[in-house]
Amino acid sequence: MARAGLPAVTPGYLATAFPEELWGAAERAVLALRHHFASARFADETTYGILLVPDPGKLDTRRPMAAAVRADQLGAPVNDVFDDRLPAGVLGVRKGVPWTAVATVTGVYGPSLGSHNQIEGRIGGGVHSGGRGHQGTDDPSALGSPGPAGWP
Repeated sequence: MARAGLPAVTPGYLATAFPEELWGAAERAVLALRHHFASARFADETTYGILLVPDPGKLDTRRPMAAAVRADQLGAPVNDVFDDRLPAGVLGVRKGVPWTAVATVTGVYGPSLGSHNQIEGRIGGGVHSGGRGHQGTDDPSALGSPGPAGWP
């Protein structure tokens, strides 16, 4: 993280970078996700939590990371499983904020919502959550972080 120019995520950093009211909002967002997907297949095996996403201008995690990056997470260097045929994807957080807190699936398993075609048919051709997020998105799970346009 230091090589990328990101501050280390320590208890002190979290206490100063994320205001106390954000943690209450984060807890509500995690509970809302759990409730929203409660009827999905494998919902009882899904763990939700807060994920800190780094500034994509400093460390863009939409592509595979070096095996050493995962050593702290997994206890040993492990290569990312990645399909090079996939596009980079959409930035879910804005650039210029060191870390953004996002409510999401944090465990090994996620809820099974059906096939791509079933999901697209249910949503009507696109995902729109109706919430307030970052970078022009309507993603309520992007809880924000301090900065000029911080959340809430």
